[in-house]
Amino acid sequence: MSVLVLLHIGLFTLYFSPAPQDPFNKTANVNLITAYGTLPVVGHVRGKFHHALNHPPYAVGLFGNSRIVMVGHEDLGMQAGEMFNFAVGGTSFLQSVSLLAELAKAGKAPDVSIISLDHPEMQFFGYSYWPEPLSKIMKIADDAKLFYARTNGDDRPTIDTLKIFKNSIEHAWARTKELWSFDVVRRYLNFLSVATGFAEKQPGKVEYQSDGSTLAQPVLTRSLVEFSANRALSKMSNRYLENAIIRLSRLVSEYGLKVVVYESPIAPEIERRLREAASSYAQATQQRTFSMCVQEGLDCRAAPVIEPPKDGPFWRDCCHAPPGQLGRFVRTLINDVRHPKPNAFQ
Repeated sequence: MSVLVLLHIGLFTLYFSPAPQDPFNKTANVNLITAYGTLPVVGHVRGKFHHALNHPPYAVGLFGNSRIVMVGHEDLGMQAGEMFNFAVGGTSFLQSVSLLAELAKAGKAPDVSIISLDHPEMQFFGYSYWPEPLSKIMKIADDAKLFYARTNGDDRPTIDTLKIFKNSIEHAWARTKELWSFDVVRRYLNFLSVATGFAEKQPGKVEYQSDGSTLAQPVLTRSLVEFSANRALSKMSNRYLENAIIRLSRLVSEYGLKVVVYESPIAPEIERRLREAASSYAQATQQRTFSMCVQEGLDCRAAPVIEPPKDGPFWRDCCHAPPGQLGRFVRTLINDVRHPKPNAFQ
């Protein structure tokens, strides 16, 4: 029995302890970077956070998911070490806000933070992976409280508030149970063994650069891109997005952060089609999020239209812009923050 207890304690130590080596250090070898790339989503988020703890605050930080993670310092016209890409594929706006909050509390928030919010037509929603949900019970309770405060005479404010609390607890428990997956344990052990030098792996595909971005091969052949609308977000999911905007506003006020939120772009041919026939649920999500941005005084921007050059690089698919062109747009947001103009809010 005592051996089993020690094993469980050891597993939790494995998940919460920082790695002895930083995969984003310029001296990190191919094996370490490859092993980091095999970690689950929560490991990627935590790894980027721990990197920031051991580095002076960056001038610019990018937050989001796969739609911005490929943007590196060269795409922004910046020097190595000036910026860091904190985005992690598969995460949502809620995770971006949670990560920025932890960086701010640690005194490591970037001077300028650019956050990618998924285009409303995607109707993408996801809970935060990190910090581990069960360690943030008070945050779950606060989410329910924020929801209740904005019921505006809904028919079932108490029932819906309890439901949002229940959903959050269930998600937290599901994330916690994943810690006991043998596959997840194997990946963490592999990463730590490579980081400590106890195991050697054959060099694999290096996906990450030292600025936190991922390598992306340019698409030089134009192809037809498809877009299929997802199921409309529930009222609860939209309320979670609004809660995240309120939380972000609190961070801006409490820590004096400089933040711009922008909707991620979609391929121009799809954008032109949707401009004439935007879905009602996408319009509703955009209206709710932008109204909350205005109410909270946040700088939130509509999705840009990014046309590829005549000879490429082209869009990889419906929702991932070429990093160089997306980087140029993000650079305009950074300049807006550094050199504000009257009535710059869009």
